[in-house]
Amino acid sequence: MKIKFTFSVSCLLVALLGTGQVLYPDTYFVDYYKTLELQNEGFRKNKMIHTSSVSLYEHDSLPKWNPWGDQFPVYTIKKNAKSSFHVLPVVTSVSVNSKYPRGYNDGPVWKGKGANADVNFGVKGHYGILHYTLAPVVFFAQNADFERVNRGVNDSLYNYQFSSRIDWIQRYGPDPITKFSLGQSEVRLVWKGLTLGASTQNITMGPANVNPIMLSNNGPMFPHIDFGTDTPIETKIGDFEFRSIWGVMKESDYFDHNPDNNLRYFQGGGLFWQPSFLPGFSFGMTRIHYRALEDRDFEFSDLVVSFADFSSNTDTLSSGSVVNDLYDQMTSANFKWTFEEVGFEAYLELARNDFSNLRSIFTEPEHSRAYTIGFVKTMDIGNGRAFKGMYEHTNLGRPRLKNLRPATPIYYTHNFARQGYTHLGQVLGAGIGPGGSGDILTISYYYPKGLLGYGFQRIRFNDDYAFDTFGSTGKRPFDTEYTMTLKAVRFVNDLVFGADLTLGKRLNWNYIYKNDVVNVYGKVTIAYLLR
Repeated sequence: MKIKFTFSVSCLLVALLGTGQVLYPDTYFVDYYKTLELQNEGFRKNKMIHTSSVSLYEHDSLPKWNPWGDQFPVYTIKKNAKSSFHVLPVVTSVSVNSKYPRGYNDGPVWKGKGANADVNFGVKGHYGILHYTLAPVVFFAQNADFERVNRGVNDSLYNYQFSSRIDWIQRYGPDPITKFSLGQSEVRLVWKGLTLGASTQNITMGPANVNPIMLSNNGPMFPHIDFGTDTPIETKIGDFEFRSIWGVMKESDYFDHNPDNNLRYFQGGGLFWQPSFLPGFSFGMTRIHYRALEDRDFEFSDLVVSFADFSSNTDTLSSGSVVNDLYDQMTSANFKWTFEEVGFEAYLELARNDFSNLRSIFTEPEHSRAYTIGFVKTMDIGNGRAFKGMYEHTNLGRPRLKNLRPATPIYYTHNFARQGYTHLGQVLGAGIGPGGSGDILTISYYYPKGLLGYGFQRIRFNDDYAFDTFGSTGKRPFDTEYTMTLKAVRFVNDLVFGADLTLGKRLNWNYIYKNDVVNVYGKVTIAYLLR
């Protein structure tokens, strides 16, 4: 009853008060906004730091190419406006997984086996320099049981069974679940291009569209405080943007039975530059540190660890013993070159999952490396119609080279912060998970009344586990998934209807030779908007 009441009230508010915009994860909003950025010169707001809130200012150029028009509201904040208030679109979806849980880049939402449903709604506005977004999500998951293995490596059978060093949920307990999350909510101060905020909003860093390695929309974002640029700072030598984040990651209910190790401290961020002498080219670095909170009392150095920790990876535990790598850290270099005049973009993220100083990067570039490379092309065919193609490849597995350093870690896992790079049981980086690799190709056709889309994806899960376990044996049962997706969006007056159908074939599921299964994923979405 509470969910129905909230949904009804939200619809009424939308009808009365107008509309704003938040790019809810796993909705058509996200990809369409990226298409607007690529198709419209001068429209791009940020370079490689993307949050869910879309707030354009009076001096920003509104998109000239926008075939969806008022069906995709883009509003501006006037320079001298004291306040504004907007009601966000109400977006609800119902989905089904036939064989096993499957869902990527859907924020806090969990899509288990069986039926799932979620509702996004909220408001956003500003008063003076105070800006706010209240954009929660309520979701339900039938969370039905499915075939799992029990290797005894974790305290709970519901957690990942192929590593004891990551809190990566496979099923959220034995029962159906209904949860409320603050989702894409935040409150922040914005002044002269700088911002200071408290938020649970997803932040994506880097150029990737599907599998950002450092921060993504894959899981719920942890509560955090951030400071940085609201819009890029313009200088004679180019545009700069940066964001630093301090937050607390929390263990899920299905990792271990120790209540004293549930929290991890996170500090990290990114700095990016678009040189004035290289139009369209952006590059920069992202760096993050996290550790178990109980390992050491909090010190001032923890506030600046990602900025200052470049010369030593030696830390002291509260017991007085000295260890290596008390903090887990990841570093990535990011490159993106956008040619807006022809609608083409190429990008690369090179990452490292172990202590990184400049000397080790140059002498051992292969150590704990990962990367994402991608290409995007749009083609305007007139009358508000366009094609968009995107290809992206990601590899989080160890290089298959002889004489690698023996202690090369598996991505997103750690010896001391045993829950790994997760929050509430979901990976904060690339959704393909530790040691994974994948390719994705999508083709979209946009027209004034909606879109049609096709996608093909390959994921090979945790290559590092497979190679470590099966070595050079004749039959190496790599756990691999192939999927094909059809997608459609259609506007009907003030409503938007969307449908996704994904057919997936999982080979050697759970690393069992010829244990092949078929999963069918279907989703129907309804959004309520105002013209």
